[in-house]
Amino acid sequence: MRILFLAVSLGLAAQTPMTLAEAQRLALQNHPALQAAQFGAQASGEKVTQNEAARRPFANANLTGAGAPEGDRVAAGALNNPVIYSRLAMGVTVNQMVMDFGRTSQLVAGAKLATQAENARVKLTRADVIMNVQRAYFTVLRSRAVVGIAQSTVAARQVLVEQVTALVAAQLKSGLDLSFASTNLAEAKLLLSTAMNEYQAAQALLSEAMGYGDARLFELADEPMPAAETMARDALTAEALRDRPELVASRLDTDASRKFVAAENALKYPAISAVATAGDQNGDGATEFLANSCDGDYRGDVYLFSSQLWGRVQQADVELAHTSGTGTDLCAGWGLMGGFDLNQDNQADIAIVFPSETVSGVSLLE
Repeated sequence: MRILFLAVSLGLAAQTPMTLAEAQRLALQNHPALQAAQFGAQASGEKVTQNEAARRPFANANLTGAGAPEGDRVAAGALNNPVIYSRLAMGVTVNQMVMDFGRTSQLVAGAKLATQAENARVKLTRADVIMNVQRAYFTVLRSRAVVGIAQSTVAARQVLVEQVTALVAAQLKSGLDLSFASTNLAEAKLLLSTAMNEYQAAQALLSEAMGYGDARLFELADEPMPAAETMARDALTAEALRDRPELVASRLDTDASRKFVAAENALKYPAISAVATAGDQNGDGATEFLANSCDGDYRGDVYLFSSQLWGRVQQADVELAHTSGTGTDLCAGWGLMGGFDLNQDNQADIAIVFPSETVSGVSLLE
């Protein structure tokens, strides 16, 4: 047993003793639980950008075309159109959210609070990693000291057995004394084996606390025990309730949930957006831009601008629709769409939505 432990000790002696600070640094660098918490916080931060994207404009392009030999009028199969003409229309629509009654702001605020909660959980995971490393580190030091004591006990009892054996040979001791001495030596060896097992278990616990997937042997430097801090119980309790990361995360999660509820309540209100669509509406080779303006009083206008491709847009050619917000028609141009050919005349058509207090209407302009 002594030879086996001596081999382990020699193997560790070749290493530079690792301090507690080094063990904590390696754990913070390698531990998968901390890395997972950090990635979770980063993913939560991306949700802030995702919700803020609703404030930015977005565009979509439309391309509609059909080709048919002359004289064809009927299509067979799943795509069945009773009137087939060769046609092509294209356009681009840009949508910019103007106001959604605070829904986006509430979602962004809730996402920020959720991100803060995830950062608090990262802090909690980091503290757990450091605490587990400290606990495992001092456990290894304690078990190493126990192994040293067990080795000394085995060595002392081995000498005693050899002395008693010599005295029995000289007929100065009885065989019973030698039996007792041999039993004590066997107990010491058993205690040494138990101490070695505890030492190996402590090394495995330290390897796990440092984030390694396999058990490793570390030669540790002696560390003094940290000084005990004296604080009143009430002060400790108040500090824990205020600063414990899991409690901070719970409070932030609650605030984020309230923001989400407020955002969902905002769905009862309409979202006001500005929409513009561009394309060649009259086939003259110039690009037309369709734009709407709708305010909180439901006054709306729809304008058609015309310019050469890549040219500067001049003043509006024509005002296609207008609502004052005082009658039954509300907010002309609540919705716009272009870039399609509904009547197969090879020219792009425009759809303008007129929401009403009684019924919504759609006006189609060719």
